[in-house]
Amino acid sequence: MFPSTHAKRSAASAAAPPREAAKAIGPGAGEAKTPRKPPRADAPRRVAAKRSHANAPARQNAGFTFIELLVVITILGVITTGVIPIFNASMHMIQAKNWRLEFVALLAFVQEKAVADSTEYRFYIDNKNNTYWVEALIGREDGDKVFAPIEEEYARLKYIPAYMRLSLPRMRQDRDRRAYYIGCYPNGGCDRVELSFRDQTDRRRRFTVETLGVMGKIKVDIRN
Repeated sequence: MFPSTHAKRSAASAAAPPREAAKAIGPGAGEAKTPRKPPRADAPRRVAAKRSHANAPARQNAGFTFIELLVVITILGVITTGVIPIFNASMHMIQAKNWRLEFVALLAFVQEKAVADSTEYRFYIDNKNNTYWVEALIGREDGDKVFAPIEEEYARLKYIPAYMRLSLPRMRQDRDRRAYYIGCYPNGGCDRVELSFRDQTDRRRRFTVETLGVMGKIKVDIRN
Protein backbone atom coordinates (compact mmCIF):
# COMPACT_ATOMS: atom_id res chain seq x y z
CA MET A 1 0.00 0.00 0.00
CA PHE A 2 1.50 3.37 -0.95
CA PRO A 3 2.17 5.98 1.80
CA SER A 4 -0.06 9.04 1.86
CA THR A 5 0.98 12.56 0.89
CA HIS A 6 0.91 13.72 4.53
CA ALA A 7 3.28 10.96 5.49
CA LYS A 8 5.74 12.00 2.72
CA ARG A 9 5.80 15.65 3.90
CA SER A 10 6.42 14.58 7.51
CA ALA A 11 9.28 12.37 6.46
CA ALA A 12 10.83 15.18 4.37
CA SER A 13 10.54 17.65 7.25
CA ALA A 14 12.22 15.25 9.63
CA ALA A 15 15.06 14.66 7.18
CA ALA A 16 15.76 18.39 6.46
CA PRO A 17 18.09 20.16 8.92
CA PRO A 18 16.89 23.35 10.58
CA ARG A 19 17.84 26.77 9.03
CA GLU A 20 20.18 27.71 11.84
CA ALA A 21 22.02 24.50 11.39
CA ALA A 22 22.28 25.08 7.63
CA LYS A 23 23.81 28.48 8.17
CA ALA A 24 26.34 27.10 10.58
CA ILE A 25 27.35 24.42 8.13
CA GLY A 26 28.36 27.03 5.46
CA PRO A 27 32.00 27.56 4.33
CA GLY A 28 34.24 28.66 7.14
CA ALA A 29 31.65 28.05 9.79
CA GLY A 30 33.98 25.84 11.71
CA GLU A 31 37.00 28.14 11.32
CA ALA A 32 38.10 30.62 14.01
CA LYS A 33 37.45 34.36 13.43
CA THR A 34 40.46 36.53 12.42
CA PRO A 35 41.30 38.99 15.23
CA ARG A 36 41.10 42.78 14.42
CA LYS A 37 44.31 44.66 13.86
CA PRO A 38 45.30 47.08 16.63
CA PRO A 39 44.87 50.81 15.77
CA ARG A 40 47.90 52.53 14.25
CA ALA A 41 49.91 54.94 16.32
CA ASP A 42 49.39 57.81 13.81
CA ALA A 43 45.59 57.42 13.71
CA PRO A 44 44.92 60.62 15.74
CA ARG A 45 47.08 62.61 13.31
CA ARG A 46 45.14 61.30 10.33
CA VAL A 47 41.85 62.22 11.97
CA ALA A 48 43.14 65.71 12.74
CA ALA A 49 44.37 66.11 9.13
CA LYS A 50 40.96 65.09 7.79
CA ARG A 51 39.25 67.62 10.04
CA SER A 52 41.72 70.33 8.95
CA HIS A 53 40.98 69.66 5.25
CA ALA A 54 37.27 69.66 5.97
CA ASN A 55 37.51 73.10 7.59
CA ALA A 56 39.87 74.57 4.94
CA PRO A 57 37.14 76.02 2.64
CA ALA A 58 35.47 77.70 5.59
CA ARG A 59 38.74 79.39 6.59
CA GLN A 60 39.46 80.51 3.02
CA ASN A 61 36.04 82.15 2.78
CA ALA A 62 36.39 83.86 6.14
CA GLY A 63 37.64 87.16 4.50
CA PHE A 64 40.81 89.32 4.42
CA THR A 65 43.11 89.80 7.33
CA PHE A 66 43.94 93.26 8.65
CA ILE A 67 47.43 93.16 7.11
CA GLU A 68 46.01 92.23 3.70
CA LEU A 69 43.60 95.17 3.86
CA LEU A 70 46.47 97.52 4.74
CA VAL A 71 48.47 96.26 1.75
CA VAL A 72 45.51 96.79 -0.62
CA ILE A 73 44.85 100.30 0.75
CA THR A 74 48.52 101.21 0.35
CA ILE A 75 48.59 100.01 -3.26
CA LEU A 76 45.43 101.97 -4.07
CA GLY A 77 46.95 105.08 -2.49
CA VAL A 78 50.09 104.80 -4.61
CA ILE A 79 48.05 104.31 -7.79
CA THR A 80 45.79 107.26 -6.98
CA THR A 81 48.77 109.52 -6.27
CA GLY A 82 50.19 108.77 -9.71
CA VAL A 83 46.91 108.94 -11.64
CA ILE A 84 45.49 112.24 -10.28
CA PRO A 85 48.24 114.51 -11.73
CA ILE A 86 47.92 112.80 -15.12
CA PHE A 87 44.14 113.21 -15.03
CA ASN A 88 44.40 116.90 -14.07
CA ALA A 89 46.91 117.56 -16.85
CA SER A 90 44.65 115.86 -19.39
CA MET A 91 41.61 117.86 -18.27
CA HIS A 92 43.63 121.09 -18.47
CA MET A 93 44.71 120.35 -22.03
CA ILE A 94 41.12 119.60 -23.03
CA GLN A 95 39.86 122.86 -21.51
CA ALA A 96 42.63 124.87 -23.18
CA LYS A 97 41.86 123.28 -26.54
CA ASN A 98 38.11 123.93 -26.21
CA TRP A 99 38.67 127.58 -25.36
CA ARG A 100 41.06 128.05 -28.30
CA LEU A 101 38.50 126.57 -30.69
CA GLU A 102 35.76 128.81 -29.30
CA PHE A 103 37.93 131.93 -29.57
CA VAL A 104 38.90 131.28 -33.21
CA ALA A 105 35.33 130.29 -34.12
CA LEU A 106 33.96 133.53 -32.67
CA LEU A 107 36.48 135.64 -34.59
CA ALA A 108 35.58 133.87 -37.85
CA PHE A 109 31.86 134.30 -37.10
CA VAL A 110 32.26 138.06 -36.57
CA GLN A 111 33.96 138.36 -39.95
CA GLU A 112 31.07 136.52 -41.61
CA LYS A 113 28.57 138.64 -39.68
CA ALA A 114 30.14 141.84 -41.00
CA VAL A 115 29.70 140.65 -44.57
CA ALA A 116 26.15 139.36 -44.02
CA ASP A 117 24.96 142.55 -42.27
CA SER A 118 27.06 144.97 -44.36
CA THR A 119 28.19 146.46 -41.07
CA GLU A 120 31.57 147.03 -39.52
CA TYR A 121 32.22 145.05 -36.34
CA ARG A 122 34.98 145.24 -33.77
CA PHE A 123 36.38 142.32 -31.85
CA TYR A 124 37.63 143.88 -28.60
CA ILE A 125 40.30 142.38 -26.32
CA ASP A 126 41.07 143.79 -22.87
CA ASN A 127 44.52 142.41 -22.10
CA LYS A 128 44.51 143.79 -18.57
CA ASN A 129 41.25 142.18 -17.43
CA ASN A 130 41.53 139.10 -19.67
CA THR A 131 38.19 139.74 -21.37
CA TYR A 132 36.89 140.04 -24.94
CA TRP A 133 33.59 141.02 -26.58
CA VAL A 134 32.08 142.28 -29.86
CA GLU A 135 30.53 145.63 -30.81
CA ALA A 136 28.85 146.91 -33.97
CA LEU A 137 29.01 150.25 -35.78
CA ILE A 138 25.84 152.24 -35.12
CA GLY A 139 26.75 155.58 -36.74
CA ARG A 140 29.12 158.54 -36.65
CA GLU A 141 29.53 161.44 -34.30
CA ASP A 142 31.72 164.43 -35.18
CA GLY A 143 33.25 162.37 -37.93
CA ASP A 144 34.20 159.52 -35.59
CA LYS A 145 32.76 156.05 -35.75
CA VAL A 146 30.47 155.09 -32.89
CA PHE A 147 30.29 151.46 -31.77
CA ALA A 148 27.88 149.93 -29.28
CA PRO A 149 27.58 146.56 -27.52
CA ILE A 150 25.35 143.88 -29.03
CA GLU A 151 22.69 142.09 -27.00
CA GLU A 152 23.14 138.76 -28.70
CA GLU A 153 24.85 135.99 -26.76
CA TYR A 154 27.86 135.63 -29.04
CA ALA A 155 28.85 139.28 -28.55
CA ARG A 156 28.63 139.45 -24.75
CA LEU A 157 31.61 139.80 -22.44
CA LYS A 158 33.70 136.64 -22.19
CA TYR A 159 36.82 135.77 -20.22
CA ILE A 160 40.21 134.54 -21.30
CA PRO A 161 41.22 131.66 -18.97
CA ALA A 162 43.41 132.77 -16.06
CA TYR A 163 46.18 130.40 -17.11
CA MET A 164 46.33 131.96 -20.60
CA ARG A 165 48.45 135.05 -21.12
CA LEU A 166 48.23 137.22 -24.23
CA SER A 167 51.53 138.78 -25.27
CA LEU A 168 51.36 142.51 -25.92
CA PRO A 169 49.79 142.58 -29.38
CA ARG A 170 50.57 144.97 -32.19
CA MET A 171 47.08 146.14 -33.06
CA ARG A 172 44.84 149.16 -32.91
CA GLN A 173 43.64 150.40 -29.56
CA ASP A 174 40.43 152.11 -28.46
CA ARG A 175 41.53 154.66 -25.86
CA ASP A 176 38.03 155.22 -24.49
CA ARG A 177 37.56 151.52 -23.73
CA ARG A 178 41.25 150.92 -23.02
CA ALA A 179 41.16 147.81 -25.12
CA TYR A 180 42.68 146.51 -28.34
CA TYR A 181 40.43 145.58 -31.24
CA ILE A 182 40.29 143.81 -34.60
CA GLY A 183 38.16 145.56 -37.20
CA CYS A 184 35.97 143.30 -39.39
CA TYR A 185 34.59 144.96 -42.51
CA PRO A 186 31.64 144.38 -44.89
CA ASN A 187 33.96 143.57 -47.81
CA GLY A 188 35.16 140.43 -46.00
CA GLY A 189 38.49 141.84 -44.89
CA CYS A 190 39.80 142.55 -41.41
CA ASP A 191 42.77 144.15 -39.66
CA ARG A 192 45.97 142.19 -39.98
CA VAL A 193 46.84 141.07 -36.45
CA GLU A 194 48.91 138.38 -34.75
CA LEU A 195 47.81 137.25 -31.28
CA SER A 196 50.16 135.05 -29.26
CA PHE A 197 48.78 133.16 -26.24
CA ARG A 198 50.97 131.30 -23.77
CA ASP A 199 49.88 128.71 -21.20
CA GLN A 200 51.19 129.81 -17.79
CA THR A 201 51.06 126.27 -16.36
CA ASP A 202 53.46 125.06 -19.05
CA ARG A 203 55.34 127.76 -20.95
CA ARG A 204 56.13 125.36 -23.77
CA ARG A 205 52.47 125.35 -24.74
CA ARG A 206 51.36 128.30 -26.79
CA PHE A 207 49.39 129.12 -29.89
CA THR A 208 49.22 132.01 -32.31
CA VAL A 209 46.14 133.38 -34.08
CA GLU A 210 46.86 135.42 -37.18
CA THR A 211 44.30 137.28 -39.28
CA LEU A 212 45.44 137.71 -42.87
CA GLY A 213 43.98 141.14 -43.56
CA VAL A 214 42.15 141.68 -46.83
CA MET A 215 41.68 137.97 -47.43
CA GLY A 216 39.82 137.67 -44.13
CA LYS A 217 41.36 134.28 -43.40
CA ILE A 218 42.53 133.10 -40.00
CA LYS A 219 45.70 131.09 -39.42
CA VAL A 220 46.32 129.18 -36.18
CA ASP A 221 49.76 127.93 -35.17
CA ILE A 222 49.90 125.54 -32.19
CA ARG A 223 53.10 124.71 -30.35
CA ASN A 224 53.34 122.22 -27.47
